[in-house]
Amino acid sequence: RESFQRMRQIGLGLGLAGLLLILLLQRLTVRRALRPLETAREQIAQLQQGQPAVALATLQEQAPSLDSDPAYHAVLAAAQQQAGQWAQSAATYQALLARRGSQGAWHLGLGLAMERLQQAEQARLHYQRALQDSALEPATRDYIAARLRALGGQ
Repeated sequence: RESFQRMRQIGLGLGLAGLLLILLLQRLTVRRALRPLETAREQIAQLQQGQPAVALATLQEQAPSLDSDPAYHAVLAAAQQQAGQWAQSAATYQALLARRGSQGAWHLGLGLAMERLQQAEQARLHYQRALQDSALEPATRDYIAARLRALGGQ
């Protein structure tokens, strides 16, 4: 009877140790999975504080693959624009659109980059494609329409 009690205590101790190990491993896994999101959030804060060069450098250093995290690359493209890197921003938006289909916000970003690169026809094309996205806010749609009018495209 005493040996049974001891075995039961050992079993409970091992079970608790195993549970603690599982919880620790889950916590590490979640932290590792959220690291790119935290990095992107930090970079967005730096962008909002007027530090696009700092944000851009960090985003470029730690960029996951475009296929695994397109939202990260959309933030990267916006940071490139804020840093005045219009050609790089255009290339990033083009890569996003080539791999992930059509999103109005990405077409808008590409339109802005093309306009700054003095490629008015390409800018108009992407502004028009952006307007096809019904998820855009009315104010964004109004802005795009104004850009099209300024470019003589509407």
